[in-house]
Formats: sequence, C-alpha cells, structure tokens
Amino acid sequence: VVDGLVAPQPASGYPCAMVSPSSAGSSLTWFVDTGAASALSAEVTAAPNCTSVVDDQRVIGLIGAMPQEIAKLKENVEDQEDVVVNPSLTVTKGTLHGKPVVFCAAGVGMVAASSVTTTLVNQFNVSMVIFTGVAGGLKEGQNVGDIIVASDVINYDMDVTAFTLPWMPDYKHKRGELPFSSWREFPSDMRLVALAMEGGQAGAAAA
Repeated sequence: VVDGLVAPQPASGYPCAMVSPSSAGSSLTWFVDTGAASALSAEVTAAPNCTSVVDDQRVIGLIGAMPQEIAKLKENVEDQEDVVVNPSLTVTKGTLHGKPVVFCAAGVGMVAASSVTTTLVNQFNVSMVIFTGVAGGLKEGQNVGDIIVASDVINYDMDVTAFTLPWMPDYKHKRGELPFSSWREFPSDMRLVALAMEGGQAGAAAA
C-alpha cells in the first residue's frame, strides 16, 4: 500500500477504503464511511507529496509459501542479507532491479501468510506485499502453467453457510463470508494488479 486510496469495496457490507501512512512508522488507517473515504481520496490525490505505486525507496515484500517458490528470488536478488526472525522464519533483504526488497518462505496456509505479512510490515517496514506461488483452480478455461493475477481473495476456510441470523432467517451466507458484516472479498491494490498485467502482457509479447 502507498499514499492514497487502495481500493473501495462497495459490494461488501462495510464499504471501505484503506490509506497508508504518509511517513515511515505511521499506522495504517481504515475508513468505513464512503463519504469520508471519497473525500480523503480527493484530498490525497491532490496532495503534492503523493508517490508512485512502486517508489525507488519503498521496500517491497515478496512472499512464497514454500522454498521452491522463492528459488528464483534467491537466484536474482542482489546484495542479499539473511535475517533470522525466529527458528522457522528467515527473511532475506536485498535489491531487485534497483529496488529494495525483502523476501521469504512463509509456510503453507493463511495463518502463516498473515503472520509473516505482519512481520514484514512491522519489522521490515514494507510498503506493499506481493504473494507469489503455485495454486490450484477449477475455473473453466484455466490450464496448468497459466499465470493468475488476483483482483481479490476470499478466506475460503471461513464457512458459516449453515449459520442463520435470527433477525434475517432467510439470509444465506456464502462460503468465505464473514458473519455480521457481509464482508467476503479482500481486494488487491488495483494499481499493483495493473502493473502485474502490464508486465505479463509485455513478457508474453516478447516471448
């Protein structure tokens, strides 16, 4: 995340926007009021100190679940320095194409991913996190080897489909939906998605 609006989610029960700190060490701020989010979006857009989505000075966090998923980073990141956070987590600092990065293998599962993401934000001051690795899917038209860029993610372990709200007995929860909030999709930063798509299309054209 960087200075400015990350992504509104008007389809969720809590229309929201997230704004990053304007200075290192500041905390993230959630706005769950669409009017406030819109006003803040306009204010930040007009601010003179807004920086590009991938600033040369901002640290980028790169996470894979397994060591095999960060092997190419091990091969290509320069000026590597390993930081042992705990017996199960080693974070490597370095530069990739001239930009400061940290990367690691988080372990399998959403608990591991969220824990390591928190560590990268709190201890390594990353401004954005990109998770990369293998995945499975059943969507028609997808094939082994396809590169998928996620516009949002769903907590698929959350299953309250059998849960009935006493005041809304006819309402049916969807898989991944958080009860009492109707929140289901966690949106990606659309600017990072656009960069990923642009890079993928350029790579395909050059192949």
